[in-house]
Amino acid sequence: MHNTLAIALADTPSFIAHRMGRHFMVSLRGEHQVLSTSEYNGGLSHSIRYLVNHQSMEPNADQGQTDKILNASSEQYHASVAKQLNLQPASVALMSTAASMNHIACSKQTFQDLDVYAFVTAGVHSNALRAGDQANWYATEHGNKEVVQAGTINTIVLINKPLMPGALVTAAAIITEAKSSALVELAIPSSVSPHIATGTGTDQFAIASKMNSDERPLVSASGHLKLGELIGSCVRESTLEALRWQSGLERSCTQTMLQAMGRFGLSEKKLFESLKESLPVDVYSLLANNRHAVLIEPRVVAAAYAFAAILDRIQYGTLSKSISAEVLRDQAANIAVGVSSRPSLWCDYWRQLPTEAKDPLTLFIAAIALGWKTKWHD
Repeated sequence: MHNTLAIALADTPSFIAHRMGRHFMVSLRGEHQVLSTSEYNGGLSHSIRYLVNHQSMEPNADQGQTDKILNASSEQYHASVAKQLNLQPASVALMSTAASMNHIACSKQTFQDLDVYAFVTAGVHSNALRAGDQANWYATEHGNKEVVQAGTINTIVLINKPLMPGALVTAAAIITEAKSSALVELAIPSSVSPHIATGTGTDQFAIASKMNSDERPLVSASGHLKLGELIGSCVRESTLEALRWQSGLERSCTQTMLQAMGRFGLSEKKLFESLKESLPVDVYSLLANNRHAVLIEPRVVAAAYAFAAILDRIQYGTLSKSISAEVLRDQAANIAVGVSSRPSLWCDYWRQLPTEAKDPLTLFIAAIALGWKTKWHD
């Protein structure tokens, strides 16, 4: 390993976890059963001794590192990282990311003698996807041709009890659900569709459970059992914390109408360009100089999330499209009320809003304009 100071982040009877510059490594003590997504050495194994997560490139425009990765086979790249750590490649389960290891988040949950640790790095700026979103590349016998995108959630979970193989697979499912629940909490949009993301296109994980011939293996990690609860809680907490440090995302950051409606095409630029066209010059100037009065006003944000939820229900078929104009108009009137803080004008707003808006965003922006025009009009 290069001359890099190793910082211990956790030291337990089952493992020790170190951060070393661009690398994070869990050294397992004693035999463990490991399930991982490692491209080389991945799957179920009893011979893995080290779980490694490392920053393989910078998030943007790092063509040098990108070319280095693409020009090597999975086995060659795996071996090169193991060599940097003075480890045998066969003993390593490897994950890579553009996220900094200085932003790694750790969480521990305990119930009686059961301990679960989760270590997560996470970034979602350009690679967030909902499961089933359209993919732009595919694997061929000559390999994938696309560069790894910026944005990956890497998860390492350590369990101090033996698990049956099926329980490890269930644990993997819980990890996925917990990661997705964190993205839902933050309303992270897919980068390619108008849906809330469930992960990124390059997420990876490794789960290690301690082997112990004197202890009966746990047969399930179901969410109805404490093990499933601890895994889910650890991973969700660590994912939220990692996103906070790597991407500047936390719950307070979602208090904006742009977070609610961005996945449907609303941007700050589009919003204010449209408002400039529809508002008198002096009225628009006041709004442009007080943007937070609409962007993060709590009642406006609440109404924007409700508007987005209605759009979801329409596209998912919960609500008939034949009623969409009416229910969206109802929510648009709430938006105008949120902007103006004049709930007594709800009926007036409803009557003034366009009945045949060309698209939902046009109606949404019209409601903002209507509320702002009347906010200071006595």
